[in-house]
Amino acid sequence: MSAHLQEFVSTRNGVEGFVEPRTTVSSVTLLLVAHDGEWTRRRVPSEDWARDFATKHGFAAYDAGVVGIPKRMRDYIQRQKAGRRQLSLRPNRSHLLADWSPGHGPLQPRC
Repeated sequence: MSAHLQEFVSTRNGVEGFVEPRTTVSSVTLLLVAHDGEWTRRRVPSEDWARDFATKHGFAAYDAGVVGIPKRMRDYIQRQKAGRRQLSLRPNRSHLLADWSPGHGPLQPRC
């Protein structure tokens, strides 16, 4: 847990932390969001641990229940979805290779 969070903080710029409190279905989590909206979330031992981690690594930690999730993170998620959507819209040409294997000459269209 800590190693992943440390790696994220040390390799991204403008990181902020958002402490998400324990709920009936999840433990306390620390959400880290970089300047471009890239993010990671990990369970942490306590809210105090999350705040201490932020202080130790020199970034701000906010109460996610009060301030919410930053817009740049939502924008990042939308950009990622749009990129995946673009990939899925590419024409699927795998059927052209269905009857071909190496050593069987040039590709012939299926009839």
